[in-house]
Amino acid sequence: MLYKYIRTFGNLLHCIWPYSLSQRFSRYYAWFYTAWIAHNVRKIGLHTEVEPGLYLVNGKKYIEIGDYCLIGRNSHITAHEMPQYNTPVKISIGDGCMFGPDMHITAVNSIRIGKNVRTGKSVLISDNSHGDPKDMALRNIAPNARPIYSKGAIVIGDNVWIGEKAAILAGVTIGEGAIIGANAVVTKNIPPYSIAAGIPARIIK
Repeated sequence: MLYKYIRTFGNLLHCIWPYSLSQRFSRYYAWFYTAWIAHNVRKIGLHTEVEPGLYLVNGKKYIEIGDYCLIGRNSHITAHEMPQYNTPVKISIGDGCMFGPDMHITAVNSIRIGKNVRTGKSVLISDNSHGDPKDMALRNIAPNARPIYSKGAIVIGDNVWIGEKAAILAGVTIGEGAIIGANAVVTKNIPPYSIAAGIPARIIK
């Protein structure tokens, strides 16, 4: 009985506040949110939209986002200041990029993303880790106590498509027009116009 009442209330509410109207207001709210968050990064380009819930660390000095981009809801973009990786812009995102919700980009070294890159949900792009994985002496130390380590910068070319829940790790270059499959873990360079998938990611075409 309660279920029927709830369904009836939902149907009535739809007449007053249809789903399309809710979507429109969400878009307006995202525009205001973008204007508010813009002062916390080095640059946000024209017609770029940042959906609510963005988490930033040290953004103002190190993060640049181009024109006509979309940053999905509840994303993390973090740039950490470290003397040994002294780069003026740690995270650079080109024009026309679209990132799905829950995206996580974290840099201590450098992450350069080209134009028109698109990702699915929950993609990780990280140039660092808690300690050098090859240093066995660090295994006896809690991860949070290990020194932050970067194997190298990340470069992602223009027109790259990255599938849902993929991870792009340090020291990797992904060439123009490449496709990265869902859930792939990219640990090595991917040539332009290749299709890569798997853990670790391998060229499949």
